[in-house]
Amino acid sequence: MTPLRSSPGAWRLPTLAVLLFASGACALVYQTAWLREFRLIFGGSTPATAAVLAVFMGGLGAGGAWFGRRVHQTRDVLDLYARLELGIGLTAALTPLLLSIARTAYLLTGGVL
Repeated sequence: MTPLRSSPGAWRLPTLAVLLFASGACALVYQTAWLREFRLIFGGSTPATAAVLAVFMGGLGAGGAWFGRRVHQTRDVLDLYARLELGIGLTAALTPLLLSIARTAYLLTGGVL
């Protein structure tokens, strides 16, 4: 009787599921942090929510348009996914600078505190 063995790629599905779950959790944390920060800029939750939703949905749309065709041409989808997550992390690290720019642009276009 031979011992049961898992296939060479059997570890990938559970690992990928955990990574996707963690990515979604981080996205929710980003949204919550951005909502709180935009409330400090716009002074209310409705404009802040609209701004966060616009940025988030715009990013999803732009990412889908930009990478939608390219993902079919890549050989290693997990490598592309890792690079995208790294890019998201680096962008999140730039959040204080980007929020400062958003605040300045808002005030220069007639926004009030």
